[in-house]
Amino acid sequence: MASTGVQTLAAFLLVVLAVLQLPTVGARRWRSSSSYSDIPSSCYRPSGSDCTWYRNCLERKIPCSRRSGDYAIAYAEKYCNRYQSNYNSFSSAGKRWVNAVKRCLQVKLAPVLSQSLTCPSIKRKGFESHVPCYLNPGYGAPGFCQLSSRDMRRVFSTIKGALLTDLWATVSGGWQTIRNCLGNH
Repeated sequence: MASTGVQTLAAFLLVVLAVLQLPTVGARRWRSSSSYSDIPSSCYRPSGSDCTWYRNCLERKIPCSRRSGDYAIAYAEKYCNRYQSNYNSFSSAGKRWVNAVKRCLQVKLAPVLSQSLTCPSIKRKGFESHVPCYLNPGYGAPGFCQLSSRDMRRVFSTIKGALLTDLWATVSGGWQTIRNCLGNH
């Protein structure tokens, strides 16, 4: 792995972190609008292969798309689809990583379907799963730190739009990921 790409990304993230302020988010509780039987049982065991899981399972069970704290549609589904669109630009190891991360992120959120959480809480849980899933997605895939610098650039290219919509969570997660990579060398 070329550490130059990691160091450049780390420097960029440090600059962005230096100017950030943590946004405040309301904590109004939103109850599930449907009963457990209203979503398919497959929602509780996501494969990660279908980006519509966020819409058909998470958003359908706990609608947040028109509320503060939207994660399922505005972020998760959007970037899942971007990874799908950019899929062929990744190496074979990068493709294994993308597949495993998509699955890991959905599997980590599946328990939310059985809980009554606020939309901001769901968003927080979603973002909290990013670093562990990026670093160690499981399913026989390499972690982010083991990706080539080319694949790392593809990851950044895929998620860079999140800097405009969810700056703090994106930069914080990116910094934690890079810091972990640098700490392992």
